[in-house]
Amino acid sequence: MKTLSRRRSFAALIGAPVLAALPATLSAKPDSIAGQLIDLGCFEAGRPAKEYSGVHARACALEGFPAAVLTSEGKPYQITGSFAANSNAKLLPYYLAPSVTVTGEVSEKDGKSMVAATDVKAPKQEEPRGRRS
Repeated sequence: MKTLSRRRSFAALIGAPVLAALPATLSAKPDSIAGQLIDLGCFEAGRPAKEYSGVHARACALEGFPAAVLTSEGKPYQITGSFAANSNAKLLPYYLAPSVTVTGEVSEKDGKSMVAATDVKAPKQEEPRGRRS
């Protein structure tokens, strides 16, 4: 009888913190990171902006190199998840946009910030004036 009571006490002692943390984990709200879509490797190598952004970054993404969002503060967030799969296929249309907003769970690994992207949006561009359809 004492053994069963000890097991229950031990289970309650170990299980309570796990159960207390569970709702916070399940209700984690995704963050939105705004900035420029870049080639992370060229940025980290200290190359000029023209080599880690725009058309050059898009070409690197096609080869499967890691992509990131560079915030206005100069902090890169590597994009992971389905948007980084298949040589960044879902990201390719956004490389020429002046900025993007990436939504997803933000984490840190080995000192690098990452975002597991669930959505990427670029601001809608106005149609040039004087053009008629």
